[in-house]
Amino acid sequence: MKQMAVLAIAALSLAVPALGADPLRMNQIQVLATHNSYHVQPEEPRFSTMKKFSKEVADWGYSHPPLNVQLDNGIRGLELDVYYQPEGHFKVLHVPDFDYISTCDTFTDCLTVIREWSKAHPGHVPIITHIEVKDEQYAQVKTKILKVGQAEIDILDHEVLSVFDRAHLIMPDDLRRGAGSVREGLEKQGWPLLDEVRGKCVFILHNRGEHRDAFLKGNPTLAGRALFDFAEPGAPDAAFLIRDNATEADVPELVKAGYILRTMAGGVGNSVRRDTAMASGAHLVSSDYPKGEADRATGYVVVFPDDQTVRCNPVSGVGSCPEGPIAP
Repeated sequence: MKQMAVLAIAALSLAVPALGADPLRMNQIQVLATHNSYHVQPEEPRFSTMKKFSKEVADWGYSHPPLNVQLDNGIRGLELDVYYQPEGHFKVLHVPDFDYISTCDTFTDCLTVIREWSKAHPGHVPIITHIEVKDEQYAQVKTKILKVGQAEIDILDHEVLSVFDRAHLIMPDDLRRGAGSVREGLEKQGWPLLDEVRGKCVFILHNRGEHRDAFLKGNPTLAGRALFDFAEPGAPDAAFLIRDNATEADVPELVKAGYILRTMAGGVGNSVRRDTAMASGAHLVSSDYPKGEADRATGYVVVFPDDQTVRCNPVSGVGSCPEGPIAP
C-alpha cells in the first residue's frame, strides 16, 4: 500500500511544471485561511459558566468577523461546519445548544456572502472553502441532531450549485478534463494556470469515513459534482489533501507531487508550529488568529512576512514567482 502511494506521488509529480516555468499555476501559491470561519464566541456570562464544566470550551474564545470582511483582509481559505435540518437544508454552527452563534445562519447564506464578495473582486486568487458535515449526537446537547447520508450530501452539493453559477466554480470535471479521474487529469495536464482561475471558488467536503464513502458512492470520479472531497494520496479523487499537522513527514513530498494541502498554524503563542506550517509548503495555512484578528490578550497573529496574505509557495513555487506581487 505504501509503495502504491509512493508511485502515485511520483506519477503526479510529473505533471508539476519545471521550476522557473511561467506563468504561475494554481498550486504554486500559499494563502492564509481561517478555522471555523463563521464562529462567534459564546456570550457572557454563559461562556464563563461553560468553561467551568469543560476545558475544551476555553478554545471557543474567539470571534471571526463576517466572511466578506475576512476576504477583505486577504483570507482565501474558509471553513464551515454544517448540520442538516428537518426543513431540508443545512445550518452553519459549531455545537448546537452551546456554541451556536454564527456570522451567517444557513449554508446558503454563507455561500451568498462568498459569492457576492467574489463577484465584486473578480481578480482574486481562488477561494477554497472546506465544509465539515456534523451529525454526532453529543450527550449534553438536547437538540436532536439529524444523521447525514448520501441523500443529504447530495443536497449539500446541490446547494452550492443553487447559489453559484457553473462558470464561477472550479469543479472536479475541470481537473478531470476528459480523463478517467481527477487524479489522471492532474497527472496529464497539471493544475490550471493561476490567471485562468482567478475569480473562482472551490468547495471541499472535509469529512472522512462514512460521509466520504456516501459522497463517492456510485460516482467515484466525481463527475458533475460541485464538491471535491478530503482524499488520500493516489486515490482517483485526490486533488486536495488535509494535513493539520505540518510536521507530518510526507507534507513536503505531497506538495512537490502537485497536491494542494491545508494545514493548521496552531493555537495562541505557538509560533514554532505557525512557522513550520508556513515553511512546509502547505497551500492553506489556517488559524483562529489571522491578519486583522490578533489575540486580544497577547497580540499573537498568523501572517506571512511583509504582511502578505498571498505569496509564492515556498516549496512548489520556488523559481516560478513573478517579480511583482501576486494580486490577491
